[in-house]
Amino acid sequence: MSEERFDRMENTLSQIITMLGNVMEEQTAMKTDQATMKEELTTLKDMQAAMKAEQATMKSDQATMWKEITAMKEESKAQHTEVMDKLKSIEADQEHIWEKAARNEREFARFKNQFHL
Repeated sequence: MSEERFDRMENTLSQIITMLGNVMEEQTAMKTDQATMKEELTTLKDMQAAMKAEQATMKSDQATMWKEITAMKEESKAQHTEVMDKLKSIEADQEHIWEKAARNEREFARFKNQFHL
């Protein structure tokens, strides 16, 4: 074989080796990127799980709050009914007292007239 042919073959082999080296570097870089992406995906999954747990806790807290609000409304309604009943009783007592006072005033006026005071 001729020297020129050996040079071309050597050149071609050199180019192939260079290309193979480049491909291997790219493959290594891609593996590194892939590993990084897997780590990020794992982190995202962990964050998502934490968010789901927080959401479940919030739903539980919200349910508890609604129960407390309902209980407070019922208590408030019962207290309102109690206050209204007491006010009605006070109103009836006041009306009775006014009637007695008016009756006493009339009797007092009659006594005054009767005894000329």
